[in-house]
Amino acid sequence: MTLHALRAFCLAGLFATAITAAPPEEWRPTFPATIDSPTWLDTHRRLCFGVDGTSLDEVIDAGSNVICGGTNAAGIGFAGGPFILGREGEFVDIMTGVPIPAPTLAELRSRVDAAHARGAKVLGEVIRFNMTPWMQAEHPEWQEINSPGGKPITVEELKNLHVLGCWNSPYGEWFIKSQVELVKQLDWDGYNMDGFGCWAQCFCPSCTAAYAADCGHAIPAVRDVNSAEYRHYLKWRLARYTGFVARWTAALKAVKPDFVTAPWTTGPGRWWHWMGAPAAEGTDAMHRVLDAPFLELLWDFPADQGSNLLPAFTCRYYRGLCGDRPAWILPYLCEQGQFNMQPPRAECDLREMTVLTNGCIPAQGRWQQNADTPLAHLNSLVEEREPFTRDARSLKWAAMFVGESSRLLYGLPGARTEVPLGAWIGSGVDTPDIGKLEPGERRMPAHMESAVGVFRAMMEDHLPLDIVIEPDLEDAKTLQQYKVLILPNAACLSDKATATIRAFVKAGGGTGGDARELDL
Repeated sequence: MTLHALRAFCLAGLFATAITAAPPEEWRPTFPATIDSPTWLDTHRRLCFGVDGTSLDEVIDAGSNVICGGTNAAGIGFAGGPFILGREGEFVDIMTGVPIPAPTLAELRSRVDAAHARGAKVLGEVIRFNMTPWMQAEHPEWQEINSPGGKPITVEELKNLHVLGCWNSPYGEWFIKSQVELVKQLDWDGYNMDGFGCWAQCFCPSCTAAYAADCGHAIPAVRDVNSAEYRHYLKWRLARYTGFVARWTAALKAVKPDFVTAPWTTGPGRWWHWMGAPAAEGTDAMHRVLDAPFLELLWDFPADQGSNLLPAFTCRYYRGLCGDRPAWILPYLCEQGQFNMQPPRAECDLREMTVLTNGCIPAQGRWQQNADTPLAHLNSLVEEREPFTRDARSLKWAAMFVGESSRLLYGLPGARTEVPLGAWIGSGVDTPDIGKLEPGERRMPAHMESAVGVFRAMMEDHLPLDIVIEPDLEDAKTLQQYKVLILPNAACLSDKATATIRAFVKAGGGTGGDARELDL
C-alpha cells in the first residue's frame, strides 16, 4: 500500500466513523501545556527500587544513579515515608498521626546526603491522600465521600477504616504544602508515589460546590457511562484532577527547579487493566505536567498469558502520554510478577529492551536480580545505550490517536465490561481475579482493542508509529509533524479536535502529500 493510499485508508475509513461527544453545557475541559523545565534526567536515569541505608553503596557500585526505597505504605523507606504536616507544622505519620521523631528525620536526611555525596539522585517515597486523625477531628469535611448523602467517619472509626482526603478540597493544598516542606527538609531530588489518582466520584462539600459553580448541576448519583450527566461529570473530574497535579508540580519546582515528579500513574501494566473502564484511575493529560511517571509492567500474571504485545504497546502508549518524553517503566522480571523466581537472562534482557526500544527507561528492583542476572548487568544494558537514547525523539511519520474519552465512554457494553462497574479485575496473584470469563475470551473497550490491533500490525511491519492523545488532536502544530493519522474506533472527539483533523486532511495530511480526493 502506498503512503498516499494508507493515509486515505486511515483517515477516510476511520475518521468517518467518529462522532462528536462533547457535553452540551458551556463547560469544556482544558489541557495544560507540557512542562519543559530542565531536569537531571539527561544525566541520571538508572533507577533502583528497594534500596535501604545498608545497600546504598552496593547499588551505586552496580551502576545505579537514582535511588528510591519502597513504593507502598510499608513504613519509612530510604528517604521518606507516609508523612504529612500536623496541625502545628510538624511531620506526622499520615496513617496514625503520631509525630515523626527529629532523629528519624535526621537519619533520613543523612541517607540523602550520602547518596548525593556519591553522585546519585534520590526520589522520596510518598503515600496516597489518607486522612490522619487530627484532620478527621478538625476537618471532617475534607474527607472524600463516595456516595450521595454520605457522612464522614469518626476519628474512632478511622483506626480501622483508612479513608482518603479529597484532593479537590483544602486537603489537596495541605498535601501539596506537606510535600514542599519534605523537599525543603530532606533535600529530595524528586518524588515517587503509589496510589496516585483521582479514582471515583466524590460528594464532599468542596466537590459539590465546585461542580455546581463550574457546570450549574448537582453531581449525578448514577455511575453509568450511558448517562449524559455522568459522562459530563467524569470529564469534569478528570480535568479538575489534571489541574491539581499541575499546581502540585509547579509548587515543587518552585522550591527545586530541576525536581523530578515520578509517581505511579494509570497502571495498565496488567493486560486487562482497561477492562475496568469506565473506572478512571487517572487522566491522560496529567502526564504532560509530570516529568517521568512510573508504571509496573507485567508479563507473567495468569490473565496476561505471557504476551509480549501489551508490554510493547504500553511503553509506546506511555511515551505518547508524556508527549514524546520517556516514562520510567519497571519491567517485572520475577515470575508471576512478585514471586522471586526469575526467567533466564535472555528473557530478562528482552523485557528490559522492550521498554528501551519503545521509548521509555527501564527501572530496576533490587529484589529482581540473581547470580545469572545481577543488578550490574541490568544497569549496563541501559548505560551502554544512553548515548543513543538520551534526548532521542521518535521518527515522525504516523501517529495513532488513543483517547481517554473513547476509552472510557465508548464500546463498553456486554463482554467488554465483564467486571462490576468500578471494580478492579485483579491479577489472580497479588489481588483477586474477579473476571468471569477465561483470559482468552476477555474483551477490552472497543477503542483499545482497535488501537492494540493497529499497533500490532505496524510493529510486525516495522513501521514507525507514535501515539497521540486528546491535547495533541486539538493542536495543529503537533499533527503537522505527521503524514499519517490513525483514529482506531475513535468515537469520542471534541469539536476542536474534529476541526483540527479536517484542517490536517485538507492540508494533505501533513507538510507534504495530497488528500484532495478525500471528501470529509
